[in-house]
Amino acid sequence: MESLCNLGLAGDVYARLSAQCESHVRAMLASLAEQVQRDDDEHAQMQMQMAAAGAMAAAGTGTDAATVASSSPVVSSLSLPLLQSLQSIWSAHCQEMLIIRGIFLFLDRTYVMQQAMQSGAHNNMTRAMRGDAEAKRPPASLWELGLNLFAEHLQSPYTRASCTASRGNSETPAHNID
Repeated sequence: MESLCNLGLAGDVYARLSAQCESHVRAMLASLAEQVQRDDDEHAQMQMQMAAAGAMAAAGTGTDAATVASSSPVVSSLSLPLLQSLQSIWSAHCQEMLIIRGIFLFLDRTYVMQQAMQSGAHNNMTRAMRGDAEAKRPPASLWELGLNLFAEHLQSPYTRASCTASRGNSETPAHNID
């Protein structure tokens, strides 16, 4: 790693590493979105079965079918596996980013810090010349990169659509992958 950085290839290595991390995070969270879709399908099927059972129970007791169907803990039983999967993916992601940061420590300590210092001086000059606060951001440390990628893809339109599509309040179609 040190040799690549000394040969002036640090920017290229950082860009390739960033792309690989993004691809990996996207794949991990896509599996979560698939699980959400399966859970939503199960939830819809359970609701239909409970509505039918509720209608039969209501017919026999005179109770409202919606009251019988709404007394089930279906939502909470489906939410727990989702949260456990998300926690598992998050823990694995953190462990993987620690390993990557350890391997690419020289890149993180030299290239990223140099770019931040150069960008900081350049941004101050650019802001003074333009009179605005808009300027190019330096590359993030590898840990920050991992956090940002996870947050970005967790909040992506595909994930949000998958999580909300069967609940009837989706803002984006589930097939619209970024």
